[in-house]
Amino acid sequence: MHVDGAKLHIKEEGFRQQKNPMNIFLLAKRIDIDNIVIYGQDGNISIDSIRWLIKHNVQISILNWDGKLLTTMLPPESVQGKDEIRSI
Repeated sequence: MHVDGAKLHIKEEGFRQQKNPMNIFLLAKRIDIDNIVIYGQDGNISIDSIRWLIKHNVQISILNWDGKLLTTMLPPESVQGKDEIRSI
């Protein structure tokens, strides 16, 4: 996960190498997500990505390999949103 211009770029490869990994770009003006859950054994998230998400009131939760919560990063003002789970 990294920031490219004003967009957050998320590349998901899953647990095995995929021929066509999913690429997602989030625009600040169109973001309708209030929580991102990161689950997996490896990966990268840049400091710019953390700043971008927190600036746009998106909570970041990181889970361990067994699904237990490792950490949560909260924006300064908690946002109540729709209860919806999306897999990225």
